[in-house]
Amino acid sequence: MELRRTVLEFERVTIPASEAYDAPMRNVSFRLEEGQLMLIRVDEASDHLPLADAAQGLIPTPSGAVRFLGEEWWKMGARREAQMRGKTRRIFESEGWISNLDVMENILLSEFHHTHRSMDELTAEALTLASNFGLNGIPPGRHVRLHAATLRKLEWVRAFMGRPELILMDRAALGFSRPDLALLVGAVRVALSRGAAVIWITLEDCVWNHPELANTVRYAIQGDEMIPVMAKSADDPSKE
Repeated sequence: MELRRTVLEFERVTIPASEAYDAPMRNVSFRLEEGQLMLIRVDEASDHLPLADAAQGLIPTPSGAVRFLGEEWWKMGARREAQMRGKTRRIFESEGWISNLDVMENILLSEFHHTHRSMDELTAEALTLASNFGLNGIPPGRHVRLHAATLRKLEWVRAFMGRPELILMDRAALGFSRPDLALLVGAVRVALSRGAAVIWITLEDCVWNHPELANTVRYAIQGDEMIPVMAKSADDPSKE
């Protein structure tokens, strides 16, 4: 059997509720390998989970350890943290745009900073991804004047730029139609085929039951715990 590299590991991680996080996490442990998708089912009461911030090493873990590509976040130096964080991408629960940069600068920033790719190459990839997601190019100017649905799709573009090791998606498809969801699922499958690990936090049945997302690692948030859920097979008649 071919051994796959572990991209992300949580070992007995506990993070209490706080002003920043409505939902605490207690004693969470899992391993996510390259090319693997994890679906995490939440409900309306599970807003502002600390999981994605912990996965990127942005917050301390009072108990337990979070390892990315085999290294514990809180044992890295600041330079190493920045370098490793550049291997991750994220679709935030709410928008995550740098206000003093225009949309294209926001989209290209991480790839431009962490790779040696030319601006022309990065721009071409961003335009291709935008087209794949049904957008007519990248709008000029700042993000504040854009419609929420357009802005969300532009977050999809930013998240799938390059070849990230880890993609974190928080309610990324909320409010979108099935045709748009199909485009996003297609992008996820391409990223997985390239070896990325993906965590998709969702409350939508259409994501949880999507036939192309069957046979994935699944958890449900219940109170302060992540409970394993048996994966559905692609031919399970109980799905939508």
